[in-house]
Amino acid sequence: MFYAITAILTAKGESYRKHSGVRAALHRDFVKTGKINKETGRIYDELFNTRYQADYTPFVEFDKDVVKEQAVEVEKFIKEFKLLVVELL
Repeated sequence: MFYAITAILTAKGESYRKHSGVRAALHRDFVKTGKINKETGRIYDELFNTRYQADYTPFVEFDKDVVKEQAVEVEKFIKEFKLLVVELL
């Protein structure tokens, strides 16, 4: 998801060095403007926090069922962003 958003932001002439910058741009440019729905922004935030835990929490474990649910949410996110890419092109 990070790279999908980064690609769209790059196409708009924007670049960010940190995940938090990409997250902020997602909300500013896409969620607040209504180009993507708030639920998609929430999904990104949830996965952003999960990624942070995975990177910085020693011996972290994730619930298998939650990960499966998140995978389904990522598929929805990708579909929505494909539509956004077509719109921007």
